[in-house]
Amino acid sequence: MGQGYQRRDFNIIDYELYQLPGLDRPLRGPDPGPLVPGGYAVALGAAQTFGCYCPVPYPRYLQIALGMPVVNFGVAGAGPSFFLQDPAYLEVINQARFVIVQVMSGRSESNSLFSSPGGEMLTRRADGVTQGAEPMYRELLQRHPPEEVAEVVRETRANWLGHCHALLDAIRVPVVLLWMSRRTPDYEEAYGSVAALFGDFPQLVNRPMFEALKARVPDVVESVCGAGMPQPFINRFTGEPAEIVMRADLGGRVKRINNYYPSPEMQLHAAQQLLPVCTRLKAAGAPA
Repeated sequence: MGQGYQRRDFNIIDYELYQLPGLDRPLRGPDPGPLVPGGYAVALGAAQTFGCYCPVPYPRYLQIALGMPVVNFGVAGAGPSFFLQDPAYLEVINQARFVIVQVMSGRSESNSLFSSPGGEMLTRRADGVTQGAEPMYRELLQRHPPEEVAEVVRETRANWLGHCHALLDAIRVPVVLLWMSRRTPDYEEAYGSVAALFGDFPQLVNRPMFEALKARVPDVVESVCGAGMPQPFINRFTGEPAEIVMRADLGGRVKRINNYYPSPEMQLHAAQQLLPVCTRLKAAGAPA
């Protein structure tokens, strides 16, 4: 999806995509250069870590501040199960000094009704139709009573938490858990709309789920910030207002502002919140 972002957003931003040997997806650049075991960090997450619409995502800020490569493993729509499916990601992660694990969306998760390859696109098991999680859950709300939807949500959350624990189990280097959102983990779902059901990113993730992960990880950073939102799109070649066209399953809407992904100001805020613990972990792993 990094390539999809680059095609869609070309007039707004150059994501400087590059290929890391052994991985089948291009990564957000710039290329950090040679990776020496123990001499780099990894930031793992979804489009928020990738830095959709942002010239400088938080991993890049950290790379500059720390003076060490920070590999951006931000993958559009990724849930925790995505990084369990390809051992090549874990191989890079487990040779790092430390890894930042972003709390990812709960909508990118399989359940008894939908299957997910670890991303936001879901396939309905009953008929094989594939579309984004938002239209899929909207149809679910329209066709089923709240108590049935609530059961699907409970199942989805349990699966998400299981995959998060499995991911943490698979990581053998120090972990920093990152909550990056405009909201705190405190939200209660409602069933009147898909927005009320999901909440803001990370969709479907609530306080008990976050607390279960915090119990596993000694270093936790919460970056709750909405500065710079909404972010207007500016053509990087002309300096004039720009627009993009969304996917067909999301209505094919024309957008002139970003009102979803973290703004440049939010990326900077996350980096500032992360820097003290990352500085400590860098020093702790340095050769004597």
